Amino acid sequence: MTAYRQRLKDEIVSTFNSTTFLSSAANAAGTSRRQGIEFEGEWRPVENVGVTATYSHVDAEEQQVRGGLLLREVRRPRHSASLGLDGTWGRIRAGAALAYVGERQDLDFNVFPARRVTLGDYVLAETRIAYRLSEALEAFGRIANAFDADYQDVVGFATPGRTAYAGIRLTFGD
Repeated sequence: MTAYRQRLKDEIVSTFNSTTFLSSAANAAGTSRRQGIEFEGEWRPVENVGVTATYSHVDAEEQQVRGGLLLREVRRPRHSASLGLDGTWGRIRAGAALAYVGERQDLDFNVFPARRVTLGDYVLAETRIAYRLSEALEAFGRIANAFDADYQDVVGFATPGRTAYAGIRLTFGD
């Protein structure tokens, strides 16, 4: 378990002048804060199989340039978690994982003036397998976003759908 608390004075933030339509950076007055707690655990039910789990709770607020208001920091989910299962059986290594990202706020610059919006939570799944051909050579495959989840990390930017990877991995030494 890890707990943390961070204070950031005179944070650099983006500014926008609606008269000139110019954007820039400025130091916000006051102090922004981030605090949270993280948990991580591993369980090995048998020698060649491992289960890992993580959870994070974040409370992050940023100081605004004018007025000193504290607003929820954009793109920072309050809750995130993961669960993974990995194992080795002779020459084969295999695993699967789920990652959860909670709701978070973002700025929508498609409207003027930009407004705060809430991005929905999502779960991504991944599966992977590898076969050791020799001490230094391994064939592998991986499927990311296995359930083809539709999600956004940033308003207006696309994220990958289901994606498959395959290859040969060459390792030298230990």
